[in-house]
Amino acid sequence: MRGLVHRGRVKIPEGVRRELKQKTDQMAKTIEQWGKKYSLVVNLDNKALQLLRNIERKYGPQFNIGGKNYPGFWASSSGRKSVDAQVLALAKSRGWIVI
Repeated sequence: MRGLVHRGRVKIPEGVRRELKQKTDQMAKTIEQWGKKYSLVVNLDNKALQLLRNIERKYGPQFNIGGKNYPGFWASSSGRKSVDAQVLALAKSRGWIVI
């Protein structure tokens, strides 16, 4: 994973970094170290912020696609503070893939 981060192939939005920073596990520490060495953390630009508003409005609460109900991003333990939509907005604004 570090090799991918080093080559700029892995990015996370600032909100994910903040969320991980609240944890005390090894992943949070690793992300902090990588963030200091590599350009891992990306702030959302205007395009991503506009997409974020649309994604949260459409997929934050429960939603239905193809006759199937999904709980929405806000159903997580983080609720409306969930940063999942930030990940999608950043990726969509830059033509990236989310894994």
